[in-house]
Amino acid sequence: MIPQLTLVAVCLYAAVAAAQGDVLTLEQAIGEARERNPEMLVAEQQVRQAELAMFHATVYSNPTLAFGAVSDDWPRLRIIDDRQTFAYKVDQVLDSLLWARSGRLPVQFPKMAADNTVSAVSASYTAADVIITKEFNLSFTRGLRKQAARAAIAKAQFDAENTARLVSIDVTRLFMEVTLLSGLHKVSEREASLQARLYEVSRVKHEAAFIPAFQLRLAAITYQNTRNELTQTLNEIAAAKMELNRALGRQPNDPLELSLINQTSEPELDLGELEQRALAQRPDVQAARAEVAAARAEAAIGRREWVPDVGLGLSYLRAPNSRLWGLEVEVPLPLFDRGQAERAVSGAALRTAELELAALKATVRGEVAATHRTFNAALERHKFYLTNGLDRPVDLELEAVERAFDEGQVGLFEAIQTQLEFLEIQRSYNESAHETRLALAELAAAVGVSFNDWTEVGNAGE
Repeated sequence: MIPQLTLVAVCLYAAVAAAQGDVLTLEQAIGEARERNPEMLVAEQQVRQAELAMFHATVYSNPTLAFGAVSDDWPRLRIIDDRQTFAYKVDQVLDSLLWARSGRLPVQFPKMAADNTVSAVSASYTAADVIITKEFNLSFTRGLRKQAARAAIAKAQFDAENTARLVSIDVTRLFMEVTLLSGLHKVSEREASLQARLYEVSRVKHEAAFIPAFQLRLAAITYQNTRNELTQTLNEIAAAKMELNRALGRQPNDPLELSLINQTSEPELDLGELEQRALAQRPDVQAARAEVAAARAEAAIGRREWVPDVGLGLSYLRAPNSRLWGLEVEVPLPLFDRGQAERAVSGAALRTAELELAALKATVRGEVAATHRTFNAALERHKFYLTNGLDRPVDLELEAVERAFDEGQVGLFEAIQTQLEFLEIQRSYNESAHETRLALAELAAAVGVSFNDWTEVGNAGE
């Protein structure tokens, strides 16, 4: 009598894993990735950076404080020329030029004496000048800068949400890959056991001269291929777990036991509604809209930059026998730079942002249409198993074949071959279910909704 050939179902794998340690559900894995994934940490830091940049848009400019002092006790300077020698006091010349420019004190300009010596008429004094100046923005762009900063914060937040979306689909894909490979590994173990039994039967038949040598060789090669596939599956499971650990922010070799998606619902998947939903709520589209809003605010700032900022200053002058207060007004003259470059650059940036938004919308529509088509095709193939009752574990069929062998209805060779065919059906069903769930997850990501909204997730065996 052949040993009991029972397929360890996919859900049984999760139950055994649960007995060994904590079982991680898909929902828990996505939550952990959002907290620990390196890309998520970078995105969250960028949000904080954008929020801190708001300070620059709201704070007022600092006033300017200037202080100057002038004395007539400066050293003399001699300049030797090929023709003449000029000797003069540097402080007298500078003082004369300074007061002549400001017009604050009556002075005389330096005069050339008959002996070609430069002299200046200036009294002996020490003066101090203090000026405090504050610029005022007459273009009234402060509100626009706050608007641009708020749009930048919104873009950073939507970028973070989009990173979370991409991380979630990556985790979902790897999660499903690990669970699929783990389930297929159990099927491969059963197949390897049956192939080993089949090889033994073939060897006995060949020794009894019931089958030729090439059939024995074929059985040996098939058995060895099954063992190789079993080893390859183990390597693929280890590699997929390492990738999943990386996406979760864990160490590559951390232990990982996973639950499975128990049931996949069939949501309403009208293509037109899905496209509209994606354009309305996908975070990358919303980030692009925020980018347009920020560029529009910057363009408005550029159009107002031609209005000069006026500086108002309060001055105090202390000189011998006099103390003067004054009011200064500084107005830059936009003779050359009238903000032409800023307006051109900000206008081009706005046009670029609008074109990128339009291109992204077209890309989103294409992604939704493609993933919708892929899911429908996978679901159509999967319905073949559902309508023919092939969605359940093949344990009953394997037991029926064993009973037929015990009762002498079929030979051992035929019984093993039949059981292998049933296991191949189980493998095909598992792969079909995986493709359907993965296609649904990719469609959910393209629409911008959570995969859990369309599926029921929980620990197997509950």
